[in-house]
This record gives sequence, C-alpha cells and structure tokens, in this order.
Amino acid sequence: MHIGAKVIKRGTFHDVFRDIFTALTIDLIGIVAGIILIRGEEAFTRYPWIMCIYPAILGVRGAINGMICGKISTSLHLGILEGQEGIFLRRVIIEAALLLSVTGGMIIGLVGWLVTGSALSLLADSLTLAISVMFLATSVLAPLSIALGSFLFRRGHDPDAVLYPIMSTLSDIFATALYIVVIALYLASPLVVMTLGIMASLFALHRLKDLVRNYLSELKEMFIAVLMAISLESMAGSALVHFKERVIRSGMLMIYPVLIDALGDVGSAFGSMATTRLTLGTIEPSLSELTRLKLEGLAMYLAFLLLHLILGLITIITTSHRKGVSLLLSPIVAALAGFPVMAIISYSIAILTFKHGLDPDNFVNPLESSIADVVATLCMVLGLFVSRLLYPM
Repeated sequence: MHIGAKVIKRGTFHDVFRDIFTALTIDLIGIVAGIILIRGEEAFTRYPWIMCIYPAILGVRGAINGMICGKISTSLHLGILEGQEGIFLRRVIIEAALLLSVTGGMIIGLVGWLVTGSALSLLADSLTLAISVMFLATSVLAPLSIALGSFLFRRGHDPDAVLYPIMSTLSDIFATALYIVVIALYLASPLVVMTLGIMASLFALHRLKDLVRNYLSELKEMFIAVLMAISLESMAGSALVHFKERVIRSGMLMIYPVLIDALGDVGSAFGSMATTRLTLGTIEPSLSELTRLKLEGLAMYLAFLLLHLILGLITIITTSHRKGVSLLLSPIVAALAGFPVMAIISYSIAILTFKHGLDPDNFVNPLESSIADVVATLCMVLGLFVSRLLYPM
C-alpha cells in the first residue's frame, strides 16, 4: 500500500502537469532531428529505399525504447531494479533490446527493399544499413534509459510521466543523426556498413539461444509488438510520402519529428501511468476506471496544448507571417484531435493486455507510439488543409 500511495500522491494535477510539461518542452529539441532530416532529403530522393525505411527505423527504434522505459518505470516502482537482481534485470533488458533491434532491422530493410522494387543487388545494402542503425542506436540508448530512469526516480520524479518523453526525444535526434552518418558511410564505403550489419547479426545469434530459453514468452510478446509497430509505421511513412510535396513546401518537415514525438509522449505517459496502477492494483482492468485518471489526463492535455502553442509561436518568429500562421494551425489541430484519441487507445491497450495476462509494458508504449505516428501525420495533413483554406499560400 505504501508504493501505491506514493504513486497516487504523485498523480496530483499540479505534479502531473509539471512533470509532463517539463518533459514535453524537451521535445522542442526534436527540431534538430527535423533539420537533420531536411539535410538528408537529397539522399532520400536519390535512393527510394533509404527514404522508405526511415519512418520505420525511427518508429520501431522508439517502440523498443518505449518497451525499455515501460519496464524500467514499473521495475523502479516495484523496487526490483537495485542490487544483484537489478543488475541481472538490466543486462537482460539491454540484451533483449539489442536482439529486437537486429531482427526489427532485418524486417525493416526487407520491407523497404520490397516496397520500392529495388534491384536484387541492393537487398543486402538495405538489410545491413537498417540493422546497423538499429543496433548502434540501441547500444547507446538502452543503457542511457536505465541510468536516466534510476536518476529521475531518486530525485523524486515519476518515471511514468518523465522517462519516456525525455528518452523519445533523445532517441529521435540520436537515431536520425546516426542514420544520416551511416548513410554517408554507406555512400563512401558500402562494405563498411555491410560489415557492421553482419557483426550485429552475429551478436544477436550468439545471445539468441540463452534469451529464448529463459524468456521465450516475453520475447514473443515483444516481437509481436515490434511487428505491429513496423506495420503501423509503414502506414505513417506512406502517408508522409504521399503528401511529401505539400509537407516540404509548407515547411512542416522541420517540425514533423516534434509532432509525432510529442503525441507519442503524452499517450505513452498516460498508458504507462495506467499500466503501473494496474500492476499495483490501485485500479481495476475496466474502461470505466478511465474516469479515475481524469485529473491526470486533463493535466497532460493542457500541457500538450501549451507545448504546441509554443511550437507554433516559434515558427511564426522564425518564418514569414503567412507561413507562420499555417505552422501555428497545423500543430494545434494535431494537439486538439490527437491527445483524446491516443489517451483512449493507450488505456484500452493496457486494459486488454492486462486482462489477457500479457505484459502491458510490451504493448502500450510500442503500439501507442506507432499509432501516434499515424495519427499525428494525418492530423498534420488535416491541419495543412485547414490552414490552406484559411490562409492560401
């Protein structure tokens, strides 16, 4: 009861608003990822398969990071991430994340190659590039997530509300930068990237036997979530590519990473909060219990709207007034429509997985973040249409 009371105390309106808004303001740094993305536009156009796999790499990388953050948050609340047991648990989390990164990279590379109808000679390039980026990013971000979660928890912050939003932004920036670096390396020497991909695959094969023997059920759940994330991210990528010209012309490409990141963050924070309460037994696995989180949800909604208002004002300052109005309307539309949808989806996933005896941490964050990418992309496009009607460019 002591742990549960501690969580409930942290769930006050002021505390949730403070924690989630503080974490969401870090999403503004995601503009850096947008700037990096723009710099890679020429390579995306030159090599269609490179452009095709980018959304999936970013989304699946975020999905794996979401599973890591969800498990860290729950483990910290339960007090099982310290001592010898904690050291073993941390190692297992990192190794499982690396294994998922390699297998996810293989599937992403294959899908990108198939969708673009590239030559057979480019199949190995697509596979090893995707694997290299996924493996290298996870090698840094997984240990960082564990260290940051422990630090924030010791400082009195709720990792459910803070950890994933912070790490998702850092993950987007780091993964995008690493992606551009690996692309440059590939253009200079494809053999180097192929070697990196093969070495990562060999590591995964080396650890596969032990992980499958001891954590088969857990890995199955996580792998299913990754497959679902890849499917959803393909939809987000298709929508983005379909409206590519309009997005680039409006200047929205620069803030696109921030939009999908922020929506994924608040939805994940809401779902992670529900997951923790389900684990601790402070709420029942029923949709009717959603009303017990209405104060926390309202605090997150207001923080989310405020962030998008600030994002819009920043674009007005940094662009022409006409384009700035367009950039102000689009994120506000995404915020107004996106959060209610994602809050319900995240809570529903947590309830359904909990009822069926599955681990909600394996599904809420990864599925929600991927669905958020689709919703945010569609809401952004809707915002562009609305702004174009009101302020033709």
